[in-house]
Amino acid sequence: AVIGGSIEETLEKKLVWLQERLQLERKSLSKLVQAMPSLLGYNVEDNLEPTFQFYEDCVGSNAAIPTIAKVPSLLGYSLENRLKPRLAQVQEAGIPLDTGTISRMAKYTDEQWSTSLASQKTKLLKQQLKDR
Repeated sequence: AVIGGSIEETLEKKLVWLQERLQLERKSLSKLVQAMPSLLGYNVEDNLEPTFQFYEDCVGSNAAIPTIAKVPSLLGYSLENRLKPRLAQVQEAGIPLDTGTISRMAKYTDEQWSTSLASQKTKLLKQQLKDR
């Protein structure tokens, strides 16, 4: 998919977007692309920007940018099938949103997520009981 497109229209646009959005220097951008070359196959408007915006909405730019720069695979998860449903579960449970939570939402398998969610709910409940 990466090689099939025009360099100016696809690769350059994606590289510029990644560099600007993640506030990366050229060397850091190179490392990011080497770590996850599949990013160059994603559409900026349909995939990368909405997913990036999702993380910004969850934890703010100051937390989202370094988290995604460190773990670029976070941009590869489905908004509709994974991230949004799991965000709804987190919000329903009253679990605080931080970079650890959004990383788990994205990377965990369904089984790992279910276990983590139950654990976070229990931890939150214990803390609430303790605070009373």
